[in-house]
Amino acid sequence: MNKILLLSCAAVFSLNVNAASWQPIGINKSGTKLYIDKDSILMNADRTEEVLYKSRLEASESGNGLNRGELLIATETINCVTATKTLYSLIKYNPAGKITYKTVDDGRAINVVKIAPNSIYTKVMDYLCPMLPSRAAQVIEAEPLPPIDTKNTWSYVAQDDNVLVQIDDLTIIKNPKNKLVAFTSKLTSKAYNNESFPHGDYLIAKNLADCEKGTVARLYIAQHDRKGKLTEEERYSYNDLKFRIANDNQISGSIQKYVCKSIK
Repeated sequence: MNKILLLSCAAVFSLNVNAASWQPIGINKSGTKLYIDKDSILMNADRTEEVLYKSRLEASESGNGLNRGELLIATETINCVTATKTLYSLIKYNPAGKITYKTVDDGRAINVVKIAPNSIYTKVMDYLCPMLPSRAAQVIEAEPLPPIDTKNTWSYVAQDDNVLVQIDDLTIIKNPKNKLVAFTSKLTSKAYNNESFPHGDYLIAKNLADCEKGTVARLYIAQHDRKGKLTEEERYSYNDLKFRIANDNQISGSIQKYVCKSIK
């Protein structure tokens, strides 16, 4: 399963072209305008030079396969190292807003093209590639985490009757531009009557906090027994990410407050 880190407040792609946060990028020689949905921007944690996004092309004049007034909504990636663009899905709308063409969005690449110098997609690269955090590859690890010892950087955050919560300060990666913070948390069970999460067992989770919206999503989670043995783990792709509200009156709110204090 692909491991994805959001660079922007992303969710499921919507077919409602007016529901997205469209950022104007540029106009090509034929007058076609290109926009990027800021809320769709994602980074592949396996290939940290690759950004996934949703684009919108509006034809002011006929040309390049579009008639005047038509628009295309595409899901695609840009590779900031190889300067290639990969198309995954495409929807065409006529001037009246009706769908006239739609590909099957099955996660498979439709085509891969090299980005021409000084084209409108070089402007896409100029917009997206600087967003890639330099330490992004460390957000999700391919191998299981090692057992926890006394030389770690775990800081106390909160506790209740069931769990003790700590954060590894060295894993906190912030992006002030979009108010997102990636971090690693440790939840240790204090409960004596929980068979699925016995006393002394702990969870190591990789998370993503949206400090502007007050929500958090889980990227990776692993359960260890009290001796440090890995018993279960799960990773999430960008299609599986689920943001939930960080409740101010619960543990999730304490975690959110702790990791977001570095975002001003």
